[in-house]
Amino acid sequence: MIRERGDRPVHELVQELRSNVASFVATTHGKLGADPFPWYSGVTLDVATAAGVLLGELVVHGYDAARTLGRPWPIAGNDARTIVRASTTLAPWYVDPDATRGDRTTCRVAVRGGPEFRVRIEDGTASVEPAHGDADCTIRADAAALVLLSYGRIDRWRAAATGKVVATGRRPWRALRFDRSFRSP
Repeated sequence: MIRERGDRPVHELVQELRSNVASFVATTHGKLGADPFPWYSGVTLDVATAAGVLLGELVVHGYDAARTLGRPWPIAGNDARTIVRASTTLAPWYVDPDATRGDRTTCRVAVRGGPEFRVRIEDGTASVEPAHGDADCTIRADAAALVLLSYGRIDRWRAAATGKVVATGRRPWRALRFDRSFRSP
């Protein structure tokens, strides 16, 4: 899409983005978060997940643009938690089957301020489960750092060095491969 739009003036691209967001808002206006929403590739999400995915795209690509311009782009905690909730729903579709082949790991993810859940990786697949129960490790994370880590904008070492992502539990080293278990959205 970038190649197709690379020659277009920025103001046209901004207008296209505004139009697409307005279309999403108009399409979902008056619907409940649990109502179905046609995504792409024949997948149907609920409205809340689709809104979180859209928010993730806007926030993360806004971060990219701000970084390019040398400007700050703080990510609000509530926005980041919304993005994490949406990403959690999509996690089974983004698992990297090659990177997780033969792996059997369960990570509890505890986002500061919520949500909390477990991700079970089993031989090339992933499932999201309630937070209670056994886990090999627990990843405690700042919501904004987890979003940037999930989208491949920061690496795990930077997140860990700043205390934004910390692994604990009986096998904390299992968290080292967690970010590599999924393709970037």
